[in-house]
Amino acid sequence: TLDHATVAAVIAAAHRRGKLAVIHIATQAAARAAVGAGVDGLAHIFTDTPPAADFASFVLAHHTFVCPTLSVNASVSGTPGGGDLVADPDLAPYLSPEDLARLRGTFPHNPAGHADYANAVAAVRALAAAGVPLLAGTDAPNPGTTYGASLHGELARLVDAGLTPAPAPTAATAAPATAFHLGDRVRIRAG
Repeated sequence: TLDHATVAAVIAAAHRRGKLAVIHIATQAAARAAVGAGVDGLAHIFTDTPPAADFASFVLAHHTFVCPTLSVNASVSGTPGGGDLVADPDLAPYLSPEDLARLRGTFPHNPAGHADYANAVAAVRALAAAGVPLLAGTDAPNPGTTYGASLHGELARLVDAGLTPAPAPTAATAAPATAFHLGDRVRIRAG
């Protein structure tokens, strides 16, 4: 973990070079510090505490996008992030034994750490309600995830956390293209 001064310096250096700064966070305090330092995006959402009442508006005011990776947050909290995918008849035939093992896995229990999946869901719900850009991502191949298939589970988790089913695919298509300034990518839209 980097100290706040180093994080701020890295963000400033990236911006001086015309690069985006995306910070990997694990706690609400780290998320708030990175957003306050001008980070463009957060990789992960925290599980350590319920979101503060002003957290979502703070992120929105700083024009920061968030890739919550709820599948990994579930795994860190002790629930297999891809458990439902293992039994999905549309996906299961395409999963290798290694994929199945990863999807059934969780991170080792850390008695010193506090990870509550409900905190991640509450944060995503608040961010979605505030209009913060949310990107779908899984952090595969961490325990509870696998490449490709986990994105289906991630989209379902985002819907469970407050995104409506119709715009949820935006989190996996137009939102990342916009966040990463990829104007040459295809978008799914009416017509």
